[in-house]
Amino acid sequence: MNNKKGIKLIISAVCALIVVGLTGCGGGNDTDSENNGSGGITYVTGEFKSADETGLFAPSDPGAYGNFAECHSTFNHHYFESENALVFGDSGLPDSDFKHAATLVEGQLQTAFNKTGFSEEEFKNLRPSYSVEVQRNVTANFLVEHYVNNDGRIKFRDITFLDLDFPAPDGWDSLEFDQRTALVMAYWNSISREKQAVLIKLYEDQYNFDVVGNNIIPEKILVCLDSRMNSSIWGQGTLLGMNIAPNSVAGRSDDRQVILHELIHWIQLNVSTPIEPNHQIHDRWFIEGMASYLAGQKTASSADDYYPVSVISYDDEFTHFNDAGVAYTHYSKAYQYLHENSGPARIKELLLRMRYSTEVDRYAFSGESSNRFSYAFDEFMLKKNGEGLMLEEFRNNYHSLVE
Repeated sequence: MNNKKGIKLIISAVCALIVVGLTGCGGGNDTDSENNGSGGITYVTGEFKSADETGLFAPSDPGAYGNFAECHSTFNHHYFESENALVFGDSGLPDSDFKHAATLVEGQLQTAFNKTGFSEEEFKNLRPSYSVEVQRNVTANFLVEHYVNNDGRIKFRDITFLDLDFPAPDGWDSLEFDQRTALVMAYWNSISREKQAVLIKLYEDQYNFDVVGNNIIPEKILVCLDSRMNSSIWGQGTLLGMNIAPNSVAGRSDDRQVILHELIHWIQLNVSTPIEPNHQIHDRWFIEGMASYLAGQKTASSADDYYPVSVISYDDEFTHFNDAGVAYTHYSKAYQYLHENSGPARIKELLLRMRYSTEVDRYAFSGESSNRFSYAFDEFMLKKNGEGLMLEEFRNNYHSLVE
């Protein structure tokens, strides 16, 4: 990794300038509760609650919310709870905003699982229990290495002293910090919640510090109503769930499709990069193409003169496209090739390969894919004739392959 470039924050889940003309919002198969008299949507059953009474405050770690979210501090206590969703937001917003968001999520959740090929139980086992801050503190700041004062003598300690199950490779003691970090994070992503809790308790005992606090990831999807968002930047998928504009602030006729898009991002991040959901790790064209294509949003009919697979980072988008809406249609086209020729099962394996990757090259930058993504792509993606497809070949021969 080139440290001089710094870590580029991915705005991977922002649904910016989604193409107009998509299917509108409707009642679908939502559960009856009440009708808002607007567009025929029927709200799901749920209940307004206060975290002051239930103790269920929205997590305080901003890293679990992506690039937006007013809910990690100010609006972390007032919420609407339905069967699968927790909708937090300003208590001054209309009740209908909360119910509308919960209804959209409930209506698209099963579709998101079906489209990505993950069962609810499978996803539940992959979803992290703790926020970004908790996971990174315990792994990078404790398990990779730390120092203890033992009767006046400072001693080095790491995961090999704390967890005899950790499969330390030969030469562990001579590995660089980045190499250890990659191994420890991959291990952390593979162990049970119970084992993680034991390691967290060791951290807390060592420093007499509550590292978790309220930064436990709820099992339900956490939606943050963020009134700073608008009709262009309307939704963002996050580790917790998503941030969306309140319906009273910026309603969209295609809100069900956008919610499905963000749910797919939610699944991507929880499965493949649960410790680093806000960093550029996947190629941007892939993560956005997958969400756009599976959500049924517009796909370019022809490659034209565009090379979407050259869009690795958010900054690359502005180099290769003048219009974000056009860019998304071409990301969708690039992903369509993978979906049709590799299939959903192999794409699942790609995401899981990223989760358990021990590659030292942890992040992607402009023009430079991460090893975690590129190696997983090379291992699982196929061409139309069934032969293996390398990421470099897909990039170099994009037009001849997709047309």
